[in-house]
Amino acid sequence: MPKLYTRTGDDGTTGLFGGGRVGKDHPRMEAIGTVDELNAAIGWVRNATTEAQRHGEEKGQGSDQAHQRGAMGKSDLPVVEREVEDPPRASEALAHGTRHSPGTGEGRCGDPIGTLQRSTNNELRTDFDSILATLQSRLFDIGADLATPIGSKHEDKVARISGGDVSEAEKWIDEVDGGNTPMTAFVLPGGTELSARLHLARTICRRAERRMIALARAEEGSAGVPPAADTKGVTPEAIIYINRISDLLFAMARRANREAGIADVAWEKKTPKL
Repeated sequence: MPKLYTRTGDDGTTGLFGGGRVGKDHPRMEAIGTVDELNAAIGWVRNATTEAQRHGEEKGQGSDQAHQRGAMGKSDLPVVEREVEDPPRASEALAHGTRHSPGTGEGRCGDPIGTLQRSTNNELRTDFDSILATLQSRLFDIGADLATPIGSKHEDKVARISGGDVSEAEKWIDEVDGGNTPMTAFVLPGGTELSARLHLARTICRRAERRMIALARAEEGSAGVPPAADTKGVTPEAIIYINRISDLLFAMARRANREAGIADVAWEKKTPKL
């Protein structure tokens, strides 16, 4: 079994998938590292969704058992529960989905949140988790994208972010935010633990976007290059996608609080002294 360490980066450089070596503090590695940090933060968010769901299921099971015990105490008749067929869950769609072809709007996991508008609290967390699971894989795609500059070798082995991915992210935003109330004030991070974690991931996502824009400008050699310009540094679709994901995480943070019955934490503006 090969060793985990290689010692090749002891000189402060690292190899790119597209060939060549760059300093570990190069703008490209700053972008790759921040996307990786975002992925880790989303993993932390997913931990909150599964823990909360598990707690809710255990609580529900406890209530059902107590109900059955009470019913058996009043009567000798057995308690028969009515079976209800659940709608297809997003996790099932995700398990049967495949990566779509670049440039198409075909989703990889069917309709991951088709039932989100009428979901219960636990079902909502399941839908959130399905979206976030897909998102983590797309962030790995962005890491590979950034590690393979446009025109470099092995480019044909990388599935870059496409317009279809952006459309999918926008659909997620519309579905999630459709369950939120209209904003009447600037919202502060906070509320439930799930919401707070989503806000933290959102801020890391914003930083990833800034790092990617900085890379595009650095490799273009001009501070005035438009953020979505075609450069060897980063594809415009990747930058646009990261921008949409920060909006998605914001919508999810608000929705998490709303479903828990907690209002947005509003900014209380300081009154200027006259």
